[in-house]
Amino acid sequence: AEPLRQGLIPDQPGITPDELRRRIVTRRPGIVLDVRRSSEYAYGHVDGSFWVPRGDLERRVPSLAGTDESVVVLSDLGRRAALAAATLRELGYADVTILEGGVAAWVEAGGRLVAGLGTADVSLAEAKEDNGLMDPRAQDLNRSRADMERYLEWEVRLSEQFTSAG
Repeated sequence: AEPLRQGLIPDQPGITPDELRRRIVTRRPGIVLDVRRSSEYAYGHVDGSFWVPRGDLERRVPSLAGTDESVVVLSDLGRRAALAAATLRELGYADVTILEGGVAAWVEAGGRLVAGLGTADVSLAEAKEDNGLMDPRAQDLNRSRADMERYLEWEVRLSEQFTSAG
């Protein structure tokens, strides 16, 4: 029987953020799949990753990768990635690894995220709806450039106040 992590999550082979970065730099990352919600992907994802919701793996992955290709799966902390990796193995994908610690570990190790929908085959309206249902930051996707400029100006003024106050 396959060992279980936390009682429910299948233990899957993993790679470190540094190893994924090396693979990306050498242009040999394999296929990188992000299995988070569309709104999470829109907030920030590893550049070049493909958004495939965990619940749609069976339908979408065959058009992205053959069973003989290397696949790296990532999610926020790695739990959904481990479940998705187990599903991919059941589908015949032999070379499947997860990003250890997920996107959180990637960022902690200095990895860059890009915002936007990138390879996601979902509209901005759908991502906003997904975000509104699941995430208290839902209004963030409705911000304009002017809103962000006002916020940054406020941040600068606040910083100046603390600096002058000593």
